[in-house]
Amino acid sequence: MSSKINTYEVVVIGSELVSILTAQKLALSGRRVALVPTKESLEDFRKDHSATDIKLNEPSTYIPFSSRAEGLINWLEDQFFSPKSLYSDIQEQPPVTFEGGQFKPFLGFGERALKTMDALQYYLCPKRFSLTLTPQEWADKIIKEAQFDLLDRSTITSFEIAEKQIVSATINGSKLIKADEFIFCSSPKELLKLLDNKVFAGRERQRLAKANLWSRINLSIEYKESFTHQPGMHVLMGSKDDFEPMVGEFFTLNETLFSQWSYLLNEDQFEDAEVSGGVIKYMKRQLKRAYPESFDLIKSEKITVHGDTHGPIEGLFVHLNIKNINNLYIAGPQLSDAGGVLSSLDMSQKIIAELMGPQVAPLNSSEEAAPL
Repeated sequence: MSSKINTYEVVVIGSELVSILTAQKLALSGRRVALVPTKESLEDFRKDHSATDIKLNEPSTYIPFSSRAEGLINWLEDQFFSPKSLYSDIQEQPPVTFEGGQFKPFLGFGERALKTMDALQYYLCPKRFSLTLTPQEWADKIIKEAQFDLLDRSTITSFEIAEKQIVSATINGSKLIKADEFIFCSSPKELLKLLDNKVFAGRERQRLAKANLWSRINLSIEYKESFTHQPGMHVLMGSKDDFEPMVGEFFTLNETLFSQWSYLLNEDQFEDAEVSGGVIKYMKRQLKRAYPESFDLIKSEKITVHGDTHGPIEGLFVHLNIKNINNLYIAGPQLSDAGGVLSSLDMSQKIIAELMGPQVAPLNSSEEAAPL
């Protein structure tokens, strides 16, 4: 699809699943839509992939079961994949940990003084969906069938605002793009760099700046061959509190064994290259402790960093907009408490309902996302 047309009815900004779903649904309704990936996504364009790939920051197959999660996945099926079912059943698979030289059921963090315990609850559900397609495959399929223009290798660098309206946005510091409506699906904290202070109402900017979000380091490994490993989500951690727990699992795609491991950092740590380097070494130490033989079977590994992946931001943008800009909607997954990829589904449902009317009534956000 051509990226030369610079006037649209809707411009969706972001590389999360919420941005892909929102752009496609609005385009299918007959609107002229452009999707502009965020700068972070450019790190994931690789030579062996096409320029229209968008790699999600959570590519594993894990989604915890709850009635809220089931409602969100059923909504996704109805809107984008019907009549195909996105899961075959609900699987009982409690998380495991490695302690005292052996694997054991994970029973909790005990008295450990850990900072990321709340953010990690999403990964600790004893039940999960057996997916027929991974979230990355959801995104790939929709992009392949996209009815919107994907402005690849682009990022929004500024907005021009007049009379409480975004008049235009600048892409890559030079090219202008115009639209009737803009939907921002990246971290809302990125707006602190893009919008002038006076745009925010009252203490809105201050509260947004102080919002406590976690960022993530992902370690993805492809293996030459399969080996014996524990099924399900792993919680791996050292005996001291100088590092937080890491979570991850093994999974098979196209008969090839992979594993995906994540570690959460706060904003200060995320911006410190020395700290990040120490975290990566720690992650590999924990893996080698649990699976020493696996390191001889590694075919390739990839390390990615993703800012502001875990929240949520509470009490801000409850109406999905900024009071002083009439045509800017905020739909980043950081506004949802559903967790993981479910946060993208939750915000997709909400922003689509806001712009098109409810397709399925949004579920109560206070409902528990991943009961233990």
